[in-house]
Amino acid sequence: MAVNKKMMKMMEKEKNLIASLRYQIERYKSVGNGFMCQRLNAELQKLMTKQATC
Repeated sequence: MAVNKKMMKMMEKEKNLIASLRYQIERYKSVGNGFMCQRLNAELQKLMTKQATC
């Protein structure tokens, strides 16, 4: 049971991080900061890949 709850908390944390990254990407895109968009997109892709493999 404890492992399941821990896993659920980790998944929820990852979902929040994904949402936060998407928001930040849109903010940087709106001000024309392509470098940060690329950096954050790479981070988002790593996280999405990690989540898909679990």
